[in-house]
Amino acid sequence: MAGILLPLVPKRVFDFSTLQQMTKQTVVIAERIDISQYVDGIIALRVHDAVLTGGTISVDLFGDGYCHEDPTQLFLTSSPFFASVPVAAAPTLLTYGGTILGTYASLQISGNLTSAAALTATVSLDLILRTPDDESMS
Repeated sequence: MAGILLPLVPKRVFDFSTLQQMTKQTVVIAERIDISQYVDGIIALRVHDAVLTGGTISVDLFGDGYCHEDPTQLFLTSSPFFASVPVAAAPTLLTYGGTILGTYASLQISGNLTSAAALTATVSLDLILRTPDDESMS
């Protein structure tokens, strides 16, 4: 298979500790990621540091239905392309993926604060996109 590696998130801190208890916040990390030439994707999530006593943090890849006629509207699939793996204790490398179909994708990180404790993670993330070789298409 041929493919490409997209470094989407350099080492960055996400802090969800200031949320009210029992609330969830989602942050769009990258949008309009061109996936039109690919059939599957793998998220490589490096957790450099994490304090997860207050809840859970997860990263999801959604289909993005961006259109040039209405660029201010967000059109995302109702569920991610594949199930995410919650951020784990650091240091660790989490990889997960599956089939992707469409023109664009949107990458999001969510924090779900369930107690008054800290909920932070320092992560970096790459997206690996793969397409079949030309020989396998015939």
